[in-house]
Amino acid sequence: MLDLNRKVLFDQSLERLKAQLYELAEFNETPEHGITRIVYTNRDLAAKHYVKEYMKEIGLEVSEDVMGNIFGKLPGSNSDLPPVWSGSHLDAPLNSGMFDGIVGVLGAIEALRLIKESGLKHERDLVAVIFVSEEPTRFGMGCLGSRAMTNQLSSEDLVKLKDKDGISLYEAMKRANYRPDKLEQVRIKQGEIGMFVELHIEQGPVLETNQKEIGIVNVIAAPTEVKLTIKGEQRHAGSTPMNLRKDPMPAAAEILLTLETWAKDSTKAHTVFTVGDLKVFPGASNVIPNEVVMTIDSRDADGENKEKFMALLNEVIQAVCAKRGVSYELEVKTHDQPAQADSLITNTIKKVCEELKMDHQVLASGAYHDSMIMSKIVPFGMIFIPSRDGISHDAREWTEFKQVASGVQVLTNTLYQLANEGVGSNE
Repeated sequence: MLDLNRKVLFDQSLERLKAQLYELAEFNETPEHGITRIVYTNRDLAAKHYVKEYMKEIGLEVSEDVMGNIFGKLPGSNSDLPPVWSGSHLDAPLNSGMFDGIVGVLGAIEALRLIKESGLKHERDLVAVIFVSEEPTRFGMGCLGSRAMTNQLSSEDLVKLKDKDGISLYEAMKRANYRPDKLEQVRIKQGEIGMFVELHIEQGPVLETNQKEIGIVNVIAAPTEVKLTIKGEQRHAGSTPMNLRKDPMPAAAEILLTLETWAKDSTKAHTVFTVGDLKVFPGASNVIPNEVVMTIDSRDADGENKEKFMALLNEVIQAVCAKRGVSYELEVKTHDQPAQADSLITNTIKKVCEELKMDHQVLASGAYHDSMIMSKIVPFGMIFIPSRDGISHDAREWTEFKQVASGVQVLTNTLYQLANEGVGSNE
């Protein structure tokens, strides 16, 4: 175990992390309303440059793939062994906070710095990774970088996925001087990475409520992201009798409330359902709309229950639209499966917490992360630190800097131990 209990090392680490968190918060498209940093924009690219320069400064070997995923390597004594990765993402959704994703990026870099400066040997290479666009903010699909690595993003997807201005992911990559035509170079085969550990804020209230310093994730609830378009008949709001209307808005409301009731009544603790975006066309108070477009985000830590929800979703939409005389189009953007954390990695995190005398608990992650996608090719573990009031994806998002530094202590010792142990198995 690394000697990271000494107060001087902890304080130095805390001050570095605090300064870097504030510095990265300056790369922001909405300074008056939280933090917004959208993939392949100037702010996003500038933030990446900042992090790459810092990694070079502390002596990591820095590289970037043709999509923009960034890697900072600290070589071990046996580079023939599959490396241990740690990291997260730099992008931030609309009007959010300064900790989501960033803690995992800066935490991984700080952990590698501490290990390097300790002078202690480790066998496996250690790699700090920054994934492209974990948030679905711009293109409606999250975890783009990790999906590309795990062969879950195709060349066709690059053309099909478009932002609100009609710019495709393919075109956005080209404009940012990346190589969408070389997507196959991003892919990583199973076995090339030994283990992956991600540090993250909890984004929920469990750790704070239970007064725990560290959370150890045992499962990540997987999202299904759907776009539903309901088409009716546009008419005058005053002169059209109720029984002669083909109004898509009440259909949308009925579908929403039926699905909400099912999610609330579910016996599974991590079944959730959200409509976060709804648009009505043409959008006039005295006009019966001809179209409603809504997003549906459902998540579950139980794969079987998740499939039941999808079956119900199709059944409810079909029945409601038929009853109300409207038509619909349903586009499933993502349909991921829950991911179980690796036992060797979670046990290592537990052991480190015990050695550091940090109160901890095992919990599920309701939010998805790049770890969920990476689980397709590599054993993973996640370390959570508390979120004040459980708030995230909002300007009020906050985690105390001492809690960040404590999370980095756990991450550092976990990575050091894993770099000198066998590859975990998904038992």
